[in-house]
Amino acid sequence: MQSHSHHHGLDHGHDQGHSHQHTHHRIRLAFFLNLFFALIELLGGIFANSFAVTSNALHDLGDSLALALSIVLEKKSHRKSDAQFSYGYRRFSIAAAFITSLFLVSGSCLVIFFGIHQLFELTQPKTEQMMGFSVLGILVNGFSLWTMSKGKSLNEKVLSWHFVEDTLSWVLVLLAGALIRWTNWFFLDVILGMGLSFWILWNVQKNVREILRIFLQAVPKNITPNEIESSLMMIPVVGNVHHLHLWTLDGELHILTAHILLKKDEDFSQVVSLKAAIKVLLKEKFGIYEATLEFESPSEYCRDPVHL
Repeated sequence: MQSHSHHHGLDHGHDQGHSHQHTHHRIRLAFFLNLFFALIELLGGIFANSFAVTSNALHDLGDSLALALSIVLEKKSHRKSDAQFSYGYRRFSIAAAFITSLFLVSGSCLVIFFGIHQLFELTQPKTEQMMGFSVLGILVNGFSLWTMSKGKSLNEKVLSWHFVEDTLSWVLVLLAGALIRWTNWFFLDVILGMGLSFWILWNVQKNVREILRIFLQAVPKNITPNEIESSLMMIPVVGNVHHLHLWTLDGELHILTAHILLKKDEDFSQVVSLKAAIKVLLKEKFGIYEATLEFESPSEYCRDPVHL
């Protein structure tokens, strides 16, 4: 006999709906701040004759495109399940995180590429304007980072890296401006920007790997199937657990399916009680949001294939 969780509110609950609203508002606020400031710093970079300021402006414009896409896909990810997407649209948020990561990687690579060329054509930046824009950049991007850091979704975590990069880049621009003012080492304007881009590339690959794990239906990192199987085997009436499959929809909502072989035939009411108890155990101990359980009698032959 097979049991399936009928509370298909993967994203319809009051608390989750409230959380999704906050997520949407955070990303939208970050988008408008980022776009407005990117346009200002683009003009400022040209005025200050600074490669670091101009490259930050171009990168922030790319960020704005990524944020706009994230707003659309994040909103779509909260739609109810339907005939086309039976588990709902939660992975649209992960798709947004992946595309955002591509923007981040592309922007960093472009900064490195143009930085190499700029090293052979060094120009003197206007350090006062350069430092002034850096202070404004720290304030604007620091606020966006603080806003985005409140989110728990993988999409928001990836977006947070945008603002980590942007905030630190402006800190470096401030330091570079001060050093150039004192030493006339114009190459610092380029070297620091390139170094930050390499650092961001190193860190963003971790997020990309996690996104790929989710799309490839890998087991969530904080849970192991053996732990779940051991817990279920401690239930007196359970004789065996097999065909246990565990994956995550978006890094937060985990899904499990399993076959549970009973030691003896049980009546329907006992199986219903057992099913409810197992679902509570899975949710409270392992954070399994939805479980599909198939109960088998001792004389029943399991016809599902073994996954090697």
